[in-house]
Amino acid sequence: MPSRVPNPLIRWLAMGVGLALWTASGEHLASRPLACASGDCQNGRGRLVIHERLSYAGEFRDGLLHGEGELRFADGSRYRGSFARDRFHGSGVLEFATGAQYAGEFESGRFHGAGAYSFASGTRYEGEFQAGRFHGIGRLEGSDGSLYEGGFRAGRKHGRGVLYLTDGVRREGLFSADRFTQPAMISSEANP
Repeated sequence: MPSRVPNPLIRWLAMGVGLALWTASGEHLASRPLACASGDCQNGRGRLVIHERLSYAGEFRDGLLHGEGELRFADGSRYRGSFARDRFHGSGVLEFATGAQYAGEFESGRFHGAGAYSFASGTRYEGEFQAGRFHGIGRLEGSDGSLYEGGFRAGRKHGRGVLYLTDGVRREGLFSADRFTQPAMISSEANP
């Protein structure tokens, strides 16, 4: 059952008179001065097209994406929510073309704070994130019917938790790096 979230689609790099956009794999998308397609892209609401692959409609401050807006990608992915200085920041929803989705808090372009991530496979995590990973208290529901409720650290099950397996086995105790290390109780019962 996956417990790691893919890196966000892009990272933003402010570069002098333009904006450079790169995919998570390092593919360069565009690097050029930006022209406003409509509205006020300096200090207000506007729309701009970045290369043919990306478009943004929303609020700007000092020529940066800042405030509420929507960023659309050529593959059908999109982000709707808050921006701060060209980064996802605050509340937002990131929908991937694969069918995966994250809804929650962002900090400097990463999943951070309370949120929910739904994988395209049907697996779903709801809880706390830190620096783009499951971290803190959360609930991970597997597409196979398994369920884990408890602590996470750096994207893995860690600390006190309860794991309900599909065969009815319930494991409660301490986890470390996704492994059940110190059982407090093992029993058979249906998932809640």
